[in-house]
Amino acid sequence: MLNSDRRSTAALQLPSPRPIEFCTIELCPLADGHFAVAVKHTVFDDAAFELVDQDIASARAVTLNEVMALVADSLRTAFSPLSPPLPHLL
Repeated sequence: MLNSDRRSTAALQLPSPRPIEFCTIELCPLADGHFAVAVKHTVFDDAAFELVDQDIASARAVTLNEVMALVADSLRTAFSPLSPPLPHLL
């Protein structure tokens, strides 16, 4: 049986897509046994239609505990409601 009520299908609205936003954690072992750590935030720029990276933190760490503390602190600071907005969100 065919659906003759076209109003019900025309009223169907798809939700708007969520903006693309994610963080990347780069961890690299160094020759001296330490670690290089970088935390980046990536968003989609609607106007330029491209992904834009922003460095949140970059440091050297001696232990994996220091690495985890650096990552946690940088993400907590960057996304805290009290922190200033990231430049791409202005």
